Amino acid sequence: MAATRRVILMAMATVALAKRPVRVSVPAARLASKPSTANCTERWATVSANHFAWVAPVDGLPYEDTWSMRYFTHTEYWGGPGHPIWFYTGNEANVEQYVNATGLMWEHAASHQAMLVFAEHRFYGQSWPCGGAENAQKDCIHLLTTEQAMADYVELLAQIKGGSSGAVPPTPTSPVIAFGGSYGGMLSAWIRMKYPASFNGAISASAPILGTPNTALDATGRGFYDDGGATYWDIVQADTSEDKGAAPACSANLDAGFDLIAKMSADEAGRAALSEAFSFCPDAHVLDESDADGYRLGLWVLFAFDDYAMGNYPFASTYLEGPDALSPLPPYPMRAACDYLADASLSTPEAETALLDGLAAAVNLLYNSSGATECYSSIPARDDELDGIWDYQWCTEMACQETYFSRRAGSIWPEYTFNLTWVTERCQNKYGPHVFPRTTHVAEQYGGWAGLAGPAATVSNIVFSNGEFDPWRAAGVNGLNVTERGIVSVIVADGAHHLDLMFATDEDSQSVKDVRKLEMDMITLWEQGANAA
Repeated sequence: MAATRRVILMAMATVALAKRPVRVSVPAARLASKPSTANCTERWATVSANHFAWVAPVDGLPYEDTWSMRYFTHTEYWGGPGHPIWFYTGNEANVEQYVNATGLMWEHAASHQAMLVFAEHRFYGQSWPCGGAENAQKDCIHLLTTEQAMADYVELLAQIKGGSSGAVPPTPTSPVIAFGGSYGGMLSAWIRMKYPASFNGAISASAPILGTPNTALDATGRGFYDDGGATYWDIVQADTSEDKGAAPACSANLDAGFDLIAKMSADEAGRAALSEAFSFCPDAHVLDESDADGYRLGLWVLFAFDDYAMGNYPFASTYLEGPDALSPLPPYPMRAACDYLADASLSTPEAETALLDGLAAAVNLLYNSSGATECYSSIPARDDELDGIWDYQWCTEMACQETYFSRRAGSIWPEYTFNLTWVTERCQNKYGPHVFPRTTHVAEQYGGWAGLAGPAATVSNIVFSNGEFDPWRAAGVNGLNVTERGIVSVIVADGAHHLDLMFATDEDSQSVKDVRKLEMDMITLWEQGANAA
């Protein structure tokens, strides 16, 4: 998904892994207003490297039967043995990001006397099996699956409840609620489905669990990939419209802007003018003859607006920029970006220079939010898959990745058609002939819509939430409410990517307040049901 891609786009650099402190410090200004990793204890759990096979270590490889997984705990609010455990199922990034952002857990834990656990996903952050990041990616990448990650979480939970983790005394009867947003929300839903004896319920926010091939989106049987995933980009386009609060001319000017990039990229003089307009460093030669179709620069602009759609929060935020951001995106960044494209005359041939200036200013909201970058020395390569090790999860289980989704002819975006043959070839070229997308895997493992709503479905106790502005809602669970099994789906009006999981603010709409209340009401029911069992 976008978590790792946006870090690459923002940094285009390698960041060294930190050491292992017991506590992690964050700026004092943030501590003054919100709890964070500084309020937690950082811990390490020894868990199985491969939960589904009894395989001896391979001679000559740094492969061990177990490895150390990082997690954070907060026990100040916990009521003691038997009281709830709230467990965040970590995403495809450093778990500290989710510790610091998941306000829903922090703000309601005290009233539920809940312990907080934030688990880091294997192969991300500082949690690497097989002796570290380099060895893990080279020798053990086959151990990167959703099933292995969830089994890590179940093993960790068993250690916590059994008392062997050292975090709390034995608490075998504690009800456990899974929380997660985006990919973490997929895991929170799936872990409730797969391990109902371990997890009593799940809050699954902005989770595109129906966004894989051969998985139905609803009772009609239509699938997300029927149109190559183009509905994702349809929602991003809708967010640029007047109906969603953006400047009325924004969509048309974006359409004209992509056409202009393609036209000007065709010759050296045009590429030079584009380089100047977008502040590419003169000596870096960012654009060359290979960019004659404007593809790379078009993607660079496209992905900025993708992030504005996901991060269209009503408050200033660094969440979509990553932990190293110097300045936050403004409130409703899609609207702010579109303000630079508000003049209807920008689409006319006489206004080409002004249109490029508007596009450059719009993308700078993301790529240069602090204003500290004088010029850009690079943009992602043409075939850069943009999501680091997440790409392996795409190449195997087809975990969602918008880079590959279709973009319709006639939309404002550069046209693109999803091509599974090309994807398979690229994955095998990168990871070897044994690695290819298993297009039926997720449907077979988790059931899709039928697993939630079919006549044989038994899944219970999950709240699925999706934001109106969030393009990932195109692949989420929508319009499903099975009250007798505690399955609820809700839309956060004017909401962006898992807004309901974030800290409450004065800017919150009534809709997100109502969704959070519903989530807490459901959690109360699940906890009471577990205690009564």
